[in-house]
Amino acid sequence: ELPIPDNNPAGIFDILTIEESGRILHLDVTVDISHSWIGDLLVILVSPSGDEIILHNRTGASRRDIKKTYGTGTEESLRPLIGKELRGQWMLKVADLAGADTGIFHHWRMEAAYTAAG
Repeated sequence: ELPIPDNNPAGIFDILTIEESGRILHLDVTVDISHSWIGDLLVILVSPSGDEIILHNRTGASRRDIKKTYGTGTEESLRPLIGKELRGQWMLKVADLAGADTGIFHHWRMEAAYTAAG
């Protein structure tokens, strides 16, 4: 668990290293963040090749907490990852872009269907 710095665009990040090599067929990213005003939050997935995909961009106003799975089947923003290499370091960035309300980043995970490299 990491506290998310309040009103700080640098935010925090966490890295997952994927050892399996292959091309992505489907990808799910599950995020668990406690926050008292999710409209403050920006959540970005960064692929091993440096592609930045915005998962959450200051929507939800005063709703609490983000406990959600974002998938290539439901999120247009993730679809460009289909066919990309799975292996490497994936990063999740979380930033709180407004003052007063605070939160904690609990964890995230990725699940992927992929074709083996060969």
